Amino acid sequence: MTPKVKLTLITLAILIIFNTGFGVFYFYLSDPSEPVAEQLVVAATEKPEPVIATSLAELDDEYYSIHFNFGDAVDLCIMEAKSRNSNLIQLAVNEHSTRYNESSKLYLVKLDSHVGTPILYDEKVHTCEIDPKTQGVAFYQEIVKRAAVRPVSE
Repeated sequence: MTPKVKLTLITLAILIIFNTGFGVFYFYLSDPSEPVAEQLVVAATEKPEPVIATSLAELDDEYYSIHFNFGDAVDLCIMEAKSRNSNLIQLAVNEHSTRYNESSKLYLVKLDSHVGTPILYDEKVHTCEIDPKTQGVAFYQEIVKRAAVRPVSE
């Protein structure tokens, strides 16, 4: 036999011996007091009782602000921008400037938009500060970055 075949057979024999040893240890020496299947059945049948608030007085502002997230803040700012500009062409969230401000506990949302007609439009930047406790717009500002050049009518 070649040395490569001998080495392969020796490695195979060592692996079989180790696997057999672990099998003997698992099945005969480490005998659990309860079978694993019974533990799974007991765990599946024991369900904790859900905690249900009995009145609205128990649900304070922190409960509702937990469910308010970044996407909700962006949606509120988009709705505010749409309500103030009837002829929005395009509206995009500026991901680099939109964030949660820890010091003021407000979401700062920046939107870039085109307002007007598809040929003549103004480029605007909308800034919103969203309060998660009231779930509303605390501050709104829009700045015209570039105004459209409109033809002069005579």
